[in-house]
Amino acid sequence: MVAGETAQFLDHFGCEWKDDARFTLPKIPSMEVSQGFWNSDEYQAIKHLRTDVIPPNFTFAVESFDAEERAAQNLIASMSSKTEN
Repeated sequence: MVAGETAQFLDHFGCEWKDDARFTLPKIPSMEVSQGFWNSDEYQAIKHLRTDVIPPNFTFAVESFDAEERAAQNLIASMSSKTEN
C-alpha cells in the first residue's frame, strides 16, 4: 500500500499516465539518490534498453515516510499543543 499526504513532495520525471498503465514501485533510500540515479550519465546511456521494450507512460518519484513514526510524531505534537493551552 502506498500512502501520502498533500504536502508530500512528488517529482514528475516525464510522460503521461495512460488507461492501461502499469507501475513498478522500487524502494530507494532517498529522493536525492533517486534523482541522482535518474539524471546520471550512466542511466541516461542505458535508459533506452527499458524504453525500447516498454514505452514509458509516466515516471515519478515520491518521498515516503514511515507511517508508524509519523503517527507517533503527530501524537506527540497533539499532546504538546494540548498542554500549552
